Amino acid sequence: MKKLFSLMLLLATMLTFTACSGDDEPENGISKSDLIGLWDATAVQFNNDGKWIDITNRPDLALSISFYEDGSYYGEGALGDGEGTYTLSGNTIKTYIDGELYGTYVVKSLIGDQAELTLTMEGETIGIRAKKSKINLAPNDESVVIVIKNGNTTRLGSWENKTLEGSHFVLQWFTFDRMRCLHWRTDDYTIDDKGMHVVNINGDNVRATLNSQTFKDLSYSYDGKTLVTRDDIIVHTEYGKLYPSYEEHVYSATVTGDKLTVSDDNMTTVYIKES
Repeated sequence: MKKLFSLMLLLATMLTFTACSGDDEPENGISKSDLIGLWDATAVQFNNDGKWIDITNRPDLALSISFYEDGSYYGEGALGDGEGTYTLSGNTIKTYIDGELYGTYVVKSLIGDQAELTLTMEGETIGIRAKKSKINLAPNDESVVIVIKNGNTTRLGSWENKTLEGSHFVLQWFTFDRMRCLHWRTDDYTIDDKGMHVVNINGDNVRATLNSQTFKDLSYSYDGKTLVTRDDIIVHTEYGKLYPSYEEHVYSATVTGDKLTVSDDNMTTVYIKES
């Protein structure tokens, strides 16, 4: 991971970093189950004067960190992209890279999905307010994951939905992997006897011209009833990749045999397992 303040120091070189006292820390500490998850910073404090900077619309300061059950973590955004290990004792989280202490978080408050903490590295401290994502980093249902084995090769199958709207044949497919990544793709074909593609519509093979393709990779979690997807909006700058914002969507989803039914407030879509 890049140095913690590689970007922040450029924006706050005239500010003095001052550590906050721990008088208001939760008395009984925090549990590992409270910590585990994906956290996005919403505000930062560069000194102890009570002034917070809202960074929800500041891609130059956007940052997030994921804490995993196995004692590892991954951070991305303005802090750089990288991974390491962590320990939790009371209200203190210590992060390590290659066995060396990297940064120390002290949790000042943790209520539901909202947290306030300080992060100290090399004697310098900043305040951070963060919100926990709905993404569950330990999904307990993998029934949406399709793994196909053929001899010594393994590949992912897909869930597909096919619709015909006028002269357009639209094919949507999802593949879910065990790394919590949902690969989503849409192919839009225009029905045309002179087309270069052959598509199957209700059992009939017809020629079509591929009109457009759309691809997305989303984070997801699934517990057998609720599917949560997250689309990170990535900005590339001279400092690397930044994740200034994201969109989360919550669906009800059930797997019945070879059918995946996904619903939200607007519509219900049925996907068929394709291998």
